[in-house]
Amino acid sequence: MRKYIRQDGRSEVIFTIYDKNILRNIIIPICYNNLKSDKKLNQFNNWLTNYFPDLKINKQNIEYQLNEQWLTGFVNGDDSFYTIIYKAKDYKCNYQVQAVFDIAQLDIERKLLENISNQFFQNNHKWAKSKNTQHLRIMKLENLINYVKPFFDRNNLQSRKQLDFIIWKEILTMMEKKEH
Repeated sequence: MRKYIRQDGRSEVIFTIYDKNILRNIIIPICYNNLKSDKKLNQFNNWLTNYFPDLKINKQNIEYQLNEQWLTGFVNGDDSFYTIIYKAKDYKCNYQVQAVFDIAQLDIERKLLENISNQFFQNNHKWAKSKNTQHLRIMKLENLINYVKPFFDRNNLQSRKQLDFIIWKEILTMMEKKEH
């Protein structure tokens, strides 16, 4: 095992296994059906082609059913809970408050975002795009309260995102009571 500091300042650990029997019989089977992104599947297939040419994955055989624990871990790294405040002359206080749940991925991972929305949020999202990134955004208060909030009440995040969620949830409560 080797530890590094990446150019972007984040820590990285590389755990290397050289024993091809362990790779073939333990590691590769773990990866089957656990790689949910097309990019990771392609990287894995390229690696298999180089080192285990007899073990190519057929993408059509990959199970895309996601579970709540997987999504919770994924969201720890690739999502945002935030609030936008707009100037709006047609509101009493001249401002509109908008709560947002956003998951961002590269364009090539849009299928993964669609699967997330289908399985967990009843397709109640809008798409946004920034450069080569797709954003699955849930912005409608009713959908945030009915789908996003209960999901993360059941599935605690394990990073600072839990604090972001708690604060965001308080804002949702204020919005629901029209106290915002």
